[in-house]
Amino acid sequence: MPETAPAPATNSALALLTADFWSERDGRVYLTTLVKPDGTDKFHQLRAAVKAAVPDALLLNKAALSDEVAQVARQALPVFGLLVAAINAFLIFLLLGRMELVLVALLPMAAGVFWTLGSLGLCGLPIDAANFMFVIFVVGVGGDYSLFLLLGELDPLRGHPEHRAATGAAVTMCALTALFGAGVLVLARHPALFSVGLTALLGISYSLLATLFLVPLSMRWLAQLNLRRPIMAYPTPVQTLRAVSRLYRFQGPYVSRFVYWKLRTDPLFSAVEKAAPARGEILDLGCGFGLVAHWLTLFTPERFVRGVDFDAEKIRVAQATGRANPRVAFEQRDILEWPEFPACDCALLCDVLHYFPHELKAEALRKIFAALRPGGCLLLRDAMAGEDAGHRAVARCEKWAVRLGQNRTRHGLHFEDEETHLALLRAAGFDSIEIRKPAGLGSNALMVAAKRAD
Repeated sequence: MPETAPAPATNSALALLTADFWSERDGRVYLTTLVKPDGTDKFHQLRAAVKAAVPDALLLNKAALSDEVAQVARQALPVFGLLVAAINAFLIFLLLGRMELVLVALLPMAAGVFWTLGSLGLCGLPIDAANFMFVIFVVGVGGDYSLFLLLGELDPLRGHPEHRAATGAAVTMCALTALFGAGVLVLARHPALFSVGLTALLGISYSLLATLFLVPLSMRWLAQLNLRRPIMAYPTPVQTLRAVSRLYRFQGPYVSRFVYWKLRTDPLFSAVEKAAPARGEILDLGCGFGLVAHWLTLFTPERFVRGVDFDAEKIRVAQATGRANPRVAFEQRDILEWPEFPACDCALLCDVLHYFPHELKAEALRKIFAALRPGGCLLLRDAMAGEDAGHRAVARCEKWAVRLGQNRTRHGLHFEDEETHLALLRAAGFDSIEIRKPAGLGSNALMVAAKRAD
């Protein structure tokens, strides 16, 4: 009220009666009064008239406030929905690393919200403050359900045991507990509680149904699409690179990113392709994720590659990606404890030998020579020790790879120079040795050692 308003009554009895309506603060006197307009339209007319006369006046009306909140909720729902979806998409992408998987996870959320709002509209219920908040909650629980089921669908694609039925049952039980916990409010007589209960009942039910049906169908479609793309009879290196990368797209963000950059930055693959025989059996010792094995067999279909590695996690990934390629086989083995290697036409020892001490290097090379058929060859890629900056960079990368768990070793790192590698190969029985550079970053070199065709 204006400062010229009359002061409150000083009579004690009258002051008690008017104490709830008069107040004074900071030299200003305020008057509170109750008026009951007939309907919301009358209230808006009254507020406009009072505001014109007293701009500082504040008028409150329950019905009008509810209408304003509902209007704000309807206007803000798309903004909040997009914001929640964007945040969820970003977090899911950090977990899964693939945009197609993010879209599969968001699909049940979008379907649940769309169906919920549509059903509320068909029931004639407006979007008010109560059910507005619960629609946002439906987005969250729908995201949880779809993400859990999506991870269950990814397990067999990543070489883990299948738990689809158990995951689906767990998601269903979680949804039912939430459904009965919040949906029981639909029995309430209070309009706000009824609105919350109906929104919960519809939203959780639709999110669960969308998750149970849309996620498995979408994942099976993606898996079939990934396997249906044929490899051309004579693919180019670029086509082979894309085909190999595609095999690892569902193996998690770390593996898929590692494969992406490894294939594009390491010249090992093209160098091994040129040196390996066009047909025959190839033994890949220390195969890791199986990248070289896939590259060689997809590039030339007359090769069969058997890959071994003692890292169980890498072999799991390799085996999961090898299901669609009948020309590769992977198994977990420690090549140092393997009594003798199977016969082969070519052996690969790429980025492995520096994990063995000198004596174990010599033993491994002797077993490889014995396993090679006459005329076979060994392709050895390793870092050549030296004082140059290139080798120091390679050594630092290897040390960090071991510390971070990317590579495993029981014997530490043991780099040898070029002359020592040549001496080890000759001592094993190889007499025709060719060194090819560049075959890798830094001090890496590819040695092609052949066995005589007696």
